[in-house]
Amino acid sequence: MAHRIADTESNIKEIQQDLLYAGHNKSLSWVKHNIIDHPFNVVLSCSTHNSYFNIGFKKKEKRKLLDTVYKDLSL
Repeated sequence: MAHRIADTESNIKEIQQDLLYAGHNKSLSWVKHNIIDHPFNVVLSCSTHNSYFNIGFKKKEKRKLLDTVYKDLSL
């Protein structure tokens, strides 16, 4: 399994701040389980191509995926 937005502490904290800015006070654990591990953020991949799916450094793609996940979670 490959995370499109990597499962890192810095990404989790960044998303938590994004949600807080939008008026949603969520814990780091909530962000990890509901955003980072959301089915839209996970793809099947072999270990050789895992990094191919990483969009964490592509701001527009990352924003689009987060907006899609937020909408799916009705945030």
